[in-house]
Amino acid sequence: MKSKKELSNKVISFVLPLVVLMVMFSIVKVFPFGNNSITINDANNQYIAILTYFRENILHPQNLLFSYKLNLGGQFFSVLTYYLLSPINLISLLFPINKIPLFFELNTVFNACLTSLLTYVFLSKSKYTRQSNNGINVVFSLCFSLSSYFFLYNHCEMWFNVIAFFPLLMLFLEELLDGKSGWKFGILYTVMLLMNYYITFMITVFIAISYFIWILSVKDKKYIFNRTKVLAITGITSFLLGSISIIPSYLCQKMVKDQATLQINLHRIYHIKDLFNNLFFNIDSAKGQIIGNSGIAFNHYPHVYMSFVITFILVSFFFSKLINKKEKILTGILLGILFLFTWNQTLYFIWHGFTAPHGYPQRGTFIVDFVLVIISSNYAKHFNVKKENIKIPILVTLLLIVLNFVSVHNISNLIINMLLLIVAAALLSVKNGKYTGWLLPIVMLDIIFSNVAVFNKLSNQSTNLAAFTKSYNTMKPVTDEINKSDKSFYRIGTADEMNPNDPLLYDFNGLSNYVSQQPTQLINFMSTVGYFQRTNPVYRWSSYNNGSTLAMDSLMGTKYYIGNNRTYAKNVIASDNELRSISSLQNGISIVGESKDINDFKVYKNKCSLPLAFPVDKSAVEKIDFPGLPNNNPFKYQNKVFEKLFGVKDLYSYLNLSNEKVSQVSNAYMYKTSRSGIVYMYLPEKMMAKLPELTLYVNDRKLGNINSNYYTLNNGEGKNSKNGIVALGKFRKDEVINIKLVHRGHDVKILAPIVAVEDEKLVDKLSTDVQKSNVKINKVRGNAINIETTKDFDSNYLMLTIPYDKGWDVTVNGKKQSPKVLISTFMGIKLNKGINKITLHYEVPGVKTSGMLFILGTLIVCISIIRKKKR
Repeated sequence: MKSKKELSNKVISFVLPLVVLMVMFSIVKVFPFGNNSITINDANNQYIAILTYFRENILHPQNLLFSYKLNLGGQFFSVLTYYLLSPINLISLLFPINKIPLFFELNTVFNACLTSLLTYVFLSKSKYTRQSNNGINVVFSLCFSLSSYFFLYNHCEMWFNVIAFFPLLMLFLEELLDGKSGWKFGILYTVMLLMNYYITFMITVFIAISYFIWILSVKDKKYIFNRTKVLAITGITSFLLGSISIIPSYLCQKMVKDQATLQINLHRIYHIKDLFNNLFFNIDSAKGQIIGNSGIAFNHYPHVYMSFVITFILVSFFFSKLINKKEKILTGILLGILFLFTWNQTLYFIWHGFTAPHGYPQRGTFIVDFVLVIISSNYAKHFNVKKENIKIPILVTLLLIVLNFVSVHNISNLIINMLLLIVAAALLSVKNGKYTGWLLPIVMLDIIFSNVAVFNKLSNQSTNLAAFTKSYNTMKPVTDEINKSDKSFYRIGTADEMNPNDPLLYDFNGLSNYVSQQPTQLINFMSTVGYFQRTNPVYRWSSYNNGSTLAMDSLMGTKYYIGNNRTYAKNVIASDNELRSISSLQNGISIVGESKDINDFKVYKNKCSLPLAFPVDKSAVEKIDFPGLPNNNPFKYQNKVFEKLFGVKDLYSYLNLSNEKVSQVSNAYMYKTSRSGIVYMYLPEKMMAKLPELTLYVNDRKLGNINSNYYTLNNGEGKNSKNGIVALGKFRKDEVINIKLVHRGHDVKILAPIVAVEDEKLVDKLSTDVQKSNVKINKVRGNAINIETTKDFDSNYLMLTIPYDKGWDVTVNGKKQSPKVLISTFMGIKLNKGINKITLHYEVPGVKTSGMLFILGTLIVCISIIRKKKR
């Protein structure tokens, strides 16, 4: 009978999050109750495309080591280890790509259900929370699985794939410290390290904290030594086995230079009062969740609200006469340490992998939530034995509610929190927990109403399922037809970008991407030469953004350019609220290239496009500083690039500003061309500045919008449709160019545009010379490239337009050679003139070392098993 009841509780704990989420989905119109989804923010602009690339290349493992779909090319292995190693991602193979957001919904719901089930398993088996009535633990399991942290961060599936197993790991840790074998802890810890080393690192910090608290509670020093030895050996072995992903990922992350580094200081992350405010119901979904026009802005304190029941029990615990003094002291020490790790900047950085998180603060809050749930379950156990006097906890909680009201000034919050206090106190004050069963519906309602506002706002800004399907079905045939008709290596640029990871989603070699592992040097290069403006110092992405100049696009191997399609653009706007570029502005390739219509898109072919590898001058080894600042002159840096690579001088000539007129609604500028060619404009900005929406006119002809606002859509142009460089058209020498930028603000400060004319004939000649340079590219496949030069090859350096990476092994005529860094960004090879056979093979940096450590860990496991059998 007892086993049936226990099985029933497990089933209920698994199903309850599904029930609650279905109710919330119906309220906020998430599928199957509408076309909204749960793919928002980074799920929109990263995870969908990354997962799509993974499932399309699962049978081509070489493409999971190095990918040409990551900007100009980059290591994919660290992306794989951070985002994709959970086995549940294999289920995505059952979903067509145009329905892939539905997989994320399935993944998220499953994570919540599994988290609830495994939390219940912990609470029902742990010696700290075991009780005769495990029905109450069903309530606490639901609280943990559907916390405010979950509703804010649930779209980060790769975290929750690991968080779900966290309670089970802590149960196995408890068994290990209680004298049992550590093999269950070791296996699960290893699996979690492999699934997502980042979240598991935070859990590792908590394990160290828990171990410290355990030492304080045990008196037998010999026993402590014995268990410490077992824990240390198990942990080290697990790390050795998990190093296969940890070490290469760490080495890759070192290339991201814009991350804040660890500093020893006493700076705080947030005000302490904000933490207490977040312990109560808030009708606007917690004070830290600020809902604005552009989405959710996160304050930097932990979002710990799970339900009012948890808050009230937490207060009651420390005033209870049923809890012994030592237990209160140890619990207080644990909470104090966790508080410091969320509050002090140094400890906060340590907890987040020795760096500051970008965009998603307090990522370890789930650990705090788990501890609060354990405290609640532990105290509820005493309620089942003896009636507790809770007058003081009621008064203290009431005082905190009043302080909360003084801070947030919301009368609705005050009334609801008072009612919740009355209900919680009444249900918990009855002897033997007679009415605690009523806690479940109360908690369910609390979870729904305390999170529905933020969930509704996020779902309204999520990927629209119907629009995503339509957008994908419109664009994919275009890139497929280009790839089918041209088997050489080339890159594609697009006017319409759903997000920077379109190359991963649509399977084409592009010039943009957005992943946390993208090297800062590459971002700086892309921004400096005009592909986009890095107006924020912590940008992790780079965008093609309607292109740079004809010459720079050609240098980067952009052979095809897909022009704007109004219908597609409107679909994209409806399907993705993290747009980087939807542009009606001209591109240098579209001014000179031939075009044909594919699926209502105009596809332009660039006759000046350069191949992946070509000879360059020896001056290419000289360094160029690419600062990536938005107020730099990109034409100046492009002149430097072409001079160092080819000895070409003054590819771009600047036009002098002859007249400027500023009014309340527009800025007008007059220039005169110094020679014939394509004229480009770059609008400089100051770092962290935000340009208003601007309509661009050239000689009284409207060219399009710059920095279009999502809420003032104009013929399918979406937000973020600004351009680093804008092509104004072809002009003859001495022709007058009037540029007018119309805006709506009265206090708009716009820096004068930098305008330059490109020597198109020089670009054409440069392209012709390179095409005749006697370099043949035989193979470009994943992590392998084969190149030959003929007997007429007359240069000492070969450059490949892929970023320099230490992982490339280069062999020239059978001899190994170290690759060179050219113009501070690209990979170069020093050659002798004449015939050369060059092979390049990419090996993920650190993979050999981690492989050896993995073998060592495996040997330790084998030796351990053999010793146990002998015993």
